[in-house]
Amino acid sequence: MSLFYKKISLIKDKNILKKIAIFETEQKKISYIELIKLVNFYSKNLKKLGNHLTLGCTIDNSIEVCALMIAISKLKFSLVLFDRDMTNEQLKKCYHKINFNFLLVKQDETKFKEFKKKIIFIDKISKFKIKKKIKTTYKNFFICSFSSGTTSDPKPILYSEKCKFSRSQQSTILFNVKKNDKIICYSPIHHSLAQRLTLLSLTNFSTLYIMKKFNLFKYIDLIFSYKINIIFPISSHLKIIFSALKKRKCKFLKFIVGSSSDLSLSAKKNLYKFFKSKFLELYGLSETAFVTLINYNDFKKGFTKSVGKTCKNVDVKIFNKRNEECDDGEVGEIGCKTKLIFNYNNNQKKNFINNYYLTGDLGYLKKGYLFLSGRKKNLIIKSGVNIYPKDIQSVILRNKNIKNCLVLGVKDSFFGEVPIAICELQDFNKKLQIQNKIFNTCVKNLSKVQIPHKFFFVKKLKYLKTGKVDFLFYQKKYKKINLPNLNLLFKQ
Repeated sequence: MSLFYKKISLIKDKNILKKIAIFETEQKKISYIELIKLVNFYSKNLKKLGNHLTLGCTIDNSIEVCALMIAISKLKFSLVLFDRDMTNEQLKKCYHKINFNFLLVKQDETKFKEFKKKIIFIDKISKFKIKKKIKTTYKNFFICSFSSGTTSDPKPILYSEKCKFSRSQQSTILFNVKKNDKIICYSPIHHSLAQRLTLLSLTNFSTLYIMKKFNLFKYIDLIFSYKINIIFPISSHLKIIFSALKKRKCKFLKFIVGSSSDLSLSAKKNLYKFFKSKFLELYGLSETAFVTLINYNDFKKGFTKSVGKTCKNVDVKIFNKRNEECDDGEVGEIGCKTKLIFNYNNNQKKNFINNYYLTGDLGYLKKGYLFLSGRKKNLIIKSGVNIYPKDIQSVILRNKNIKNCLVLGVKDSFFGEVPIAICELQDFNKKLQIQNKIFNTCVKNLSKVQIPHKFFFVKKLKYLKTGKVDFLFYQKKYKKINLPNLNLLFKQ
């Protein structure tokens, strides 16, 4: 289809052609006319390798990888984006799921020894030669990335170019993106959010500012130095970013977009009170794009606990264990019907009910608003009672000394499964005092069955690159622990 290439290559406005398309540093930035030239250079050299190729890529978010994505659009190739930090074994696992003809890298990747013959250095692409052109059948996807977070077995998520282009159009409307806007991205390019921001910025002829690694001081400095007006910080960073932003005048800001459900209620309230209509929160998945949006008007109506109403052309239903539609207010699995869905195969059809994709998230609808209860995989069942970690986390986070926390279930011989809490504590000198306060808060605000059987305190939780707490790491770490029987604490 070449949708992205056509959009950029057909620019006629001289002012747009001369303006900065992508900014990495003052020393490394590229205009739209230079970007088009780089795209054509990459496509010319890649075309020599064959037709309908699938290319793997471990290059960090950069001018090079952005140009590569547009070149892939022009050639109608397929691009598989990998985490540069992955091991050789992890890459082998991914390769068995999605074969690629060549692997594009930025520098010498000696760790990928088994793929040595497939490696192409992006900076030396014109010098790479093969004896014979490769002929392959057309792969029905534009970009592939892999799921991450709750599983040790990442699954490929495939997107057609039409899907990615339509998602850019959805975001353009949601955030009213114009050519004079400036968007900043610090997510790794193998994550769908980074891809969305990159393509959103380029298709609107805006300027994209790239950060390869998040650094709060550099991030804030970039925002104020270049008047970046649309930002998409991950929820674990929003609290500290808010503290920095509210101390300075930032009238130039157009939107601050929170795109994760992990944001605490108190943080949400503070953001709405201070930024008003400039703060938006969205709920979505890599598989579905944005599903719901909550704005300042919803906050004023008292729906802050929700993740908002469905976006245009998106429909949500809640399904119970029997795959029946739930009543209003009844918790079940969230199903989403949208034209922006990923490319799914026959094996993945089991994840659909009547064209509604089962998200793996639990929640309920009330007066048209969607409320999240947690991940289906993270649901704790204690003595047959369903416990939603998010309910417990929200109570623990009322204590200002707790920066973040994770509640998960561990096996127990008597109850079957019980909740424990791992808390990120700011002041370890007050650990015992804070632990007692948190426990008493839980006793007052939670039912007996919900109270964590043990509290663990750490100076800093382990996070994934997405900004989410590494659930799998803590699940393995606390798999076998001795737990007290909380029933003893409630005996009269």
